Amino acid sequence: MDLQKDFKILVVDDTPELLDITVRALKKVYQNVLSAPNGVGCMEALRNEKPDIILLDVMLPDANGKDLAKNIKGDPEFSVYIFLLSSLKTSSEDIAEGLEDGADGYIIRPVNQRELLAKVASACRIISAERESRLALLKYQSLFSAMQEGLYLHEMVYDQQGKAIDYRITEANPASEKHLNIKPEDAIGKLATELYQTREAPFLEIYADVVETGNPVSFDQYVQPLRKHFQISAFSPMKGKFATAFSDITERKLAEEKIELKNKELQIIIAEKDKFFSIIAHDLKSPFNSILGFSELLVANAREKNYGSIEEFTTAIHQSSQRAMDLLSNLMEWAQSQTGRMEFNPEHFEMKSLINEMEFLFEDIAIQKNIILNKVLPITSPVFADKAMIGTVLRNLIANAIKFTEPGGKIMISAEVKRNGLTVSVADSGIGIPKNRIETLFSIDESYSTPGTNNEKGTRLGLILCKEFIEKHGGRIWVESNRDGSSGKKGTSFHFTIPTN
Repeated sequence: MDLQKDFKILVVDDTPELLDITVRALKKVYQNVLSAPNGVGCMEALRNEKPDIILLDVMLPDANGKDLAKNIKGDPEFSVYIFLLSSLKTSSEDIAEGLEDGADGYIIRPVNQRELLAKVASACRIISAERESRLALLKYQSLFSAMQEGLYLHEMVYDQQGKAIDYRITEANPASEKHLNIKPEDAIGKLATELYQTREAPFLEIYADVVETGNPVSFDQYVQPLRKHFQISAFSPMKGKFATAFSDITERKLAEEKIELKNKELQIIIAEKDKFFSIIAHDLKSPFNSILGFSELLVANAREKNYGSIEEFTTAIHQSSQRAMDLLSNLMEWAQSQTGRMEFNPEHFEMKSLINEMEFLFEDIAIQKNIILNKVLPITSPVFADKAMIGTVLRNLIANAIKFTEPGGKIMISAEVKRNGLTVSVADSGIGIPKNRIETLFSIDESYSTPGTNNEKGTRLGLILCKEFIEKHGGRIWVESNRDGSSGKKGTSFHFTIPTN
């Protein structure tokens, strides 16, 4: 700071010679030196020029200097450093009285030029320090009030042995209320145990270490009473005191937890898909190996004009081709459902009509295996669903029922209108499913498959596809089975529900 330019000095003295000597001395260092001969001139210059320092004679023709200084210091409009100018005859009592009334210093005349300039320079340094202090305080108060994080200032409380046992909140910024739901005025002056209603002050050991070592810390913590996650930073600005800046990071934590959960789910899905595709690759390899093997035998027998095994070979080729086609169809539909390329087109239709179509589709296969297909259907069974998807579900369930029902057995297809939707059931009198395998039927990771009664091969994918399609409709699918026949019954029943609206 340039003292010569940045300070205005006002000299008030009714003795022209003394006034001139003092002004001349000051002007050797300071550029802005003003003068006034009396109290009226002093107040006029004070209001118009706003001097930083006043050298005020205690004896003026129209005012008492001490009273004038007291009035100036008592007026909040003015902020000025005042020296009272007096003679050698001034007593220590008079000096004390002047200082008590508000003057900042005394200059006893006559005074040599060096002492005068030294005292004024000292006042300039004091004023500069006060300005910097006020500016720093203003910045602090602005930051304290405007910051979005909550901020508490504390003083540590010790027992007689010097051990930290609690801490008291001394200041709280406005944002703290948003994070803690505690008004600043309700927090200031309270002990932590009192404010938070705990037996021990929260994080006391951490904060005591910050105060003792001066090392700042930052940590995340879940606060059970508030059911919030906080990020807390603590530092010690001075001995025995510390500050905490804290912010509510609950939303961020919940988002991180969701991401972590999704990552775990994604890892499980990827692992399941990897295993699933290895199963599909294995299942595709089997029918194509059969097709290739029987084709080679067919070609070899045709060359030798041995036509006796043609029917056997062509039948095997047809069955293997059909199995491969079923697998590819299901795989394509499932892949489309997983990638979102399969459109979901619900429409109003009669479930009864769709079941009749599926029965007609499997009628010849059931007759070949000597299986009776029965139906118990309501007079009307309206639904709002994707007809192609529900057709795929029925096709897979009926095909499975035929596959696992022994010749001469029965399959019952039924539908029942209920309050919450339509329930469709496909029940067979077949070999049943072990209880410990029922839970794996709809799982990609542990898809259960077993040969049919005529050694028919399964694709493992059909039931997974059924579950995907039924859940897409907001319904559910489940299975009941009795493998050992201990109850007098054998077979398996698949049920699924779909909302009617």
